[in-house]
Amino acid sequence: MVDVVGAEHVCLGTDSKMATASDGNSRMGKTTNQSWENAKEGFLYEVIDSLMKTGFSDKEIIQISGSNYCRIFDKATSI
Repeated sequence: MVDVVGAEHVCLGTDSKMATASDGNSRMGKTTNQSWENAKEGFLYEVIDSLMKTGFSDKEIIQISGSNYCRIFDKATSI
């Protein structure tokens, strides 16, 4: 997607569980989004690790992992 529209227009879906809670006994502590086999961290950590290994810049990773969403959400809710 980044190759098609650019990193400034891509973000993660908000329906993803971004990180594993520290309390493994709570409902939120259960891993609900294991996209990678043997994933030990939450979804966001795995995605960022994959982006780094693929060669994305720090700026692109920041955009994709949250700042693009925040920018659009801010504009959408400031009407």
